[in-house]
Amino acid sequence: MPGAVDAVREILTLTENVRGLRDDVARLTTYVNDLRERITRLEVREEIVIEKTRNAAIVAVNQMNGELIERLIELEHMIKPFMASMVDTKPSLPAPNIPVTTSEDDGA
Repeated sequence: MPGAVDAVREILTLTENVRGLRDDVARLTTYVNDLRERITRLEVREEIVIEKTRNAAIVAVNQMNGELIERLIELEHMIKPFMASMVDTKPSLPAPNIPVTTSEDDGA
């Protein structure tokens, strides 16, 4: 009967090992699920950061464009009186006096 006792001990040992392996697999499953959730949260956070960055860049570009448009409007207001005075005045230089020659004047 010593063979039967050894077989029962072997079965009990294997049963304990299987139980331990099941516990290990359960812990690993929980760990993997936790990591999956963390990865998902990080991906969502990354998308949120990208969206916030994109929105901040759009706001900054719009602000710069607004400032440039304001400066162009100021320049236009500054130039309008100058341009109006250029149109209302006569040319400051007289037209050049270029004699007109005909073929008769050439000595023919």
